[in-house]
Amino acid sequence: MDFRTGERRWRQLTGTGPLYDNNWAPITLGPDGTAYVGVFNGIVAVRDR
Repeated sequence: MDFRTGERRWRQLTGTGPLYDNNWAPITLGPDGTAYVGVFNGIVAVRDR
């Protein structure tokens, strides 16, 4: 998200179905920029290569 305009800048599909429902869990950013979010199936980590 562009914090100045509110426009979406990037999007990545991380899973589908009820096991990937985050149930409004927060997104936590790690020190290396990895985004972590808890889902019913465990934890999903998204990072830039």
